[in-house]
Amino acid sequence: MNSTSGASACSKCLSQEYSFEGSYFCSCKAGYAAVSASFYLEAGSSCGACPANTYRRLLAQDGCTACPANSFSLPGSAACSCLPGFERLESELQVLRSCEPCAAGYFSNGSDVCAPCPL
Repeated sequence: MNSTSGASACSKCLSQEYSFEGSYFCSCKAGYAAVSASFYLEAGSSCGACPANTYRRLLAQDGCTACPANSFSLPGSAACSCLPGFERLESELQVLRSCEPCAAGYFSNGSDVCAPCPL
């Protein structure tokens, strides 16, 4: 719920939006961005799903960001996943960096982690 400054009643944020308690505005949830390309929703604007192969992870991030090399996302994603045969190094799981090829003898089905090939 949010309210306009000086308003006597609150209005409900839409399903792809959120608002902190006591806030005067709605903001887009992760995976969605304001159509006006602003972090805070302007009067009459709305949130749209980030297109495929882009993401919006942080609530304070403006707009959608392209997925790193060798990764993809579905529309409305808050993160990107590695393509099959690629992995994100363990120390980088929290940082959306490019995905690296699996080492010889390892495979990945798009889970962001390579596993040993079955014998």
